[in-house]
Amino acid sequence: MSEIDFRAVFTAMPGHHCLLKPGPEGLEILACSDQLQVLNAFAGQNPVGKRLADFFDDADTVEDLQLGHAKPADTAFSHEQDLCLSSRETGRLLNAFSCIIPDATGEMQYILLRLVEHPETAPSQTAGLTVEQERMLLASVIDRTTDFVGIADFNARGVLINRSGRELLGIAQDFDVSELTLFDIFVSGEHDLIKNEAIPSLMCDGYYNRDMTFQHLGSGENVPIELFAFRIDAPVTGEPLYLATISRDRRERLKIDEAAQNDYRTRLFDAALSNLTNHVYVLNIDGTFRYINLALLKALGTTFDHAVGKTFRQLDYPATLANRLMRQVKQVIDTRKPLVDRTTFRTATSGTRLFEYTWVPVFAADGRVEAIAGSSYDITAQAQIEEQLEGATKASERANLAKSEFLANMSHEIRTPMTAILGFADILASHLSDPDDLSAVETIRRNGRHLLDIINDILDLSRIEAGRLTVRNEPVAIDALIDDVHKLMSVSASKKRLALNVKYPKLLPAIISTDEKRVRQILINLIGNAVKFTETGNVSLRVVLEQGEHPALIFEVSDTGIGLSPHFMNSVFEPFSQADTSHSRSYEGSGLGLPISQRLANLLGGVITGESRPGRGSTFRFRLPIERAAMADLKAPHRSRKTIKPAAEIAELRCRVLVVDDRHDIRFLAQHVLEEAGARVSTASDGLEALSVVQQASLERLDFDIIIMDMQMPIMDGYESVSRLRTLGYQKPILALTAAAMQSDKDRCIAAGCTDYLSKPVESQHLVAMVAFHTGAGPAPELLAHAPELEPSNKYVAAVTASAEAPEEKPRVLLVEDSADAREATAMLLRAAGFTVMEAENGLSAVKQAAAESPDVVLLDLGLPDIDGYEVAARLSSDDSPFKGRIIAMSGRIEDPEQSRHSGIDHHLLKPVSWHELRDLLTR
Repeated sequence: MSEIDFRAVFTAMPGHHCLLKPGPEGLEILACSDQLQVLNAFAGQNPVGKRLADFFDDADTVEDLQLGHAKPADTAFSHEQDLCLSSRETGRLLNAFSCIIPDATGEMQYILLRLVEHPETAPSQTAGLTVEQERMLLASVIDRTTDFVGIADFNARGVLINRSGRELLGIAQDFDVSELTLFDIFVSGEHDLIKNEAIPSLMCDGYYNRDMTFQHLGSGENVPIELFAFRIDAPVTGEPLYLATISRDRRERLKIDEAAQNDYRTRLFDAALSNLTNHVYVLNIDGTFRYINLALLKALGTTFDHAVGKTFRQLDYPATLANRLMRQVKQVIDTRKPLVDRTTFRTATSGTRLFEYTWVPVFAADGRVEAIAGSSYDITAQAQIEEQLEGATKASERANLAKSEFLANMSHEIRTPMTAILGFADILASHLSDPDDLSAVETIRRNGRHLLDIINDILDLSRIEAGRLTVRNEPVAIDALIDDVHKLMSVSASKKRLALNVKYPKLLPAIISTDEKRVRQILINLIGNAVKFTETGNVSLRVVLEQGEHPALIFEVSDTGIGLSPHFMNSVFEPFSQADTSHSRSYEGSGLGLPISQRLANLLGGVITGESRPGRGSTFRFRLPIERAAMADLKAPHRSRKTIKPAAEIAELRCRVLVVDDRHDIRFLAQHVLEEAGARVSTASDGLEALSVVQQASLERLDFDIIIMDMQMPIMDGYESVSRLRTLGYQKPILALTAAAMQSDKDRCIAAGCTDYLSKPVESQHLVAMVAFHTGAGPAPELLAHAPELEPSNKYVAAVTASAEAPEEKPRVLLVEDSADAREATAMLLRAAGFTVMEAENGLSAVKQAAAESPDVVLLDLGLPDIDGYEVAARLSSDDSPFKGRIIAMSGRIEDPEQSRHSGIDHHLLKPVSWHELRDLLTR
């Protein structure tokens, strides 16, 4: 570094420094820091190049500075001692601190001198006082100031507290404050603040300021203060020595502030209350007014001074109203609870108006009610609106009721002739053989069923919107439900040569709690729509288990059909919405399937969402929430044994088959399907008869190659019959036939000795395939979705009586129906099935005939012209009626279970009546 650079750096050094060089003429000043001028050590002269002795006495040599030559130095070292230099010009004393800077040999080369003002002899800045006098004066001021003044060391221990501070803390004037710490005088809630904020701030910044709280050491009272603390450093070394604080008692100031705030609030509230349009007032417990706002004064037509202290009666309230209000004053005082009421009141400004008022008790410090605060507001306009809304609501309810009644009546009026149409179509089909004729009859039946589907949808929607459709939660095996829906909808899919695939998750809850009927209805609607709008490709149902805090099952139905536009997707869940394009209008439907499904999903706590692209297909997702308890029992889903595929050729059978079932129609249809496939079929109506037929066939050496055994039958069920057959030595296949669908039922059948298992409703092609497989005539069967179910069909009703079955005793039936066509069709079907039928066209004749003929069953239409069907049922089931049989109601209306129970109706059938359901009820 050059000399010029060195001098520039040295001059800018902080502190009071000068650099000396020992020489033959004394100590020469080589450089001085600018801050040295503050001490006025050189009387305003430039000292550089001059001797130190020119400015200070006794500073000629190194020895004068008490630094001897004999002391070598390896490095620079500080030589600090109490050495004073006296200024020749001003006479002030300066403390000198020396630092020797050696050369390469260790000999003294330079001296760095730091000068500070001598505290004892420095001239006073206050009117010529000495330092000692200044100290005494300051100590007196500090001790007599009204503020708290205190000093503590950095261990937080007390060093000094002034007189006012001792009084503020409640300690004696002679108390040794070193026994106290900061944590003793501040409340405990602020100890962390002192440790973590105050002391670090003082160490870093040198000061700290905030509102805090002392604790009076005598009474324990909290004393709010304004704290200003600062750090005291050593004058020479700058080392932190003490923490000092000047604190002011804020109690009086807080009282003044609170009083001012209260006064401000009072004026503010008074201004606010005076300008409110509501009536605001305060009542004394004797019912006189303590306060009244401007709005009420105007309504009363009076002034504040006149009204205060008056009662309701004195302010010209009507006597009846005044007495009522005084009773309510007492009620609020006695009950100590608020009161809300309404009253009409004639005002001075607006005439008679309707007011709603609220009274609230005001409690004194001792808990008694000392006043009542009241407010009233004009609700005349609101009451008028409420009245209009109430009228509109009642009108809407009447309209909804009328709509529901209309739909119910229309349902009945449509269903009754439909009974005749479909019934005669069945009878006609049983007498025809020409394919064209049968095709025409099937068209009538198909369109009739479609019309009924639309009626059912409209009724469902009406019941949902009226809030009359409820859900019933019950334990449901979800995998079995999905499997049932799969089998059912596979029929429709296979007719269009579509694959219907189901994808399960690895685990599903074994049991969930939901309404099985409604879940099934939603899934059938979603899959049915997918099949209807898909011509090629496939339809899939994917089941996803959503776990977490709110578990749910997601049913995702996707198709490769025509798809929907984004515009239509926005309204797809609205009733009667259907894509209005030439392509989509070719698909029949009411547009109610998705709206009904969405509303049902909502009733179950779920939701349906969808997405679609024209020409690319659609995906609809049904989210069904499930209870968290169901997640405790997860299992692998039980799937159908084989994948459902499109139609295949029916195998040709060359075997003898015994069909055992207690239902005539099942035996007849199974026999028909198997014989069409080439088998020779015999039948039996129960397990005991099956034993006899098998034994007789064995004697005649005409053993059956396979037995199809229903497991639920009277006299002897299938389980016992199979067990006995195996005991008798029958070793050939036995197929169990049952309506039960659980794995445990299949296990029970196999344990009883069955070879395999068929679950109702059985698809006819699957039945043939199973027989072919177990008799060696075909491969392992696959569940084929296109084949018709093995359930009764009206096509075969007329042929039932022509079968070789032995006749059974049938109940005698009284048919009560006012529609001649429906009555004739129903009677013909019943007579064709072997029932004895009596007919009545109205309620009065039905009551008379039932008393005279004593039928076993009354088949009763509820919509009769003379007497309501429920009344007819009530008369028939009364104690004094000779009729003791069963009553089966038929109606186009949805059943009212409560009314049915009170009327004595045993069963209710919705028109058009299913023949199989009716026959089962009659023969039960």
